[in-house]
Amino acid sequence: MFLFIIDLYIVKVYVIHIDLLKAFVKIYYYVGLSNNKYGQYLKSKTIEYFINILIDKIFI
Repeated sequence: MFLFIIDLYIVKVYVIHIDLLKAFVKIYYYVGLSNNKYGQYLKSKTIEYFINILIDKIFI
């Protein structure tokens, strides 16, 4: 299955594989369990990594 996100301002269609989205949520949740500064750092890096994947690999 794929999740299609249509950005009307830029007129692009983002195709996100559901398994990739689930993996991101699991990583984000696992990292979020630690409430120290290193956990917050990993959380921000996880989001940054996922956004880079979206920008580089997935959108059409």
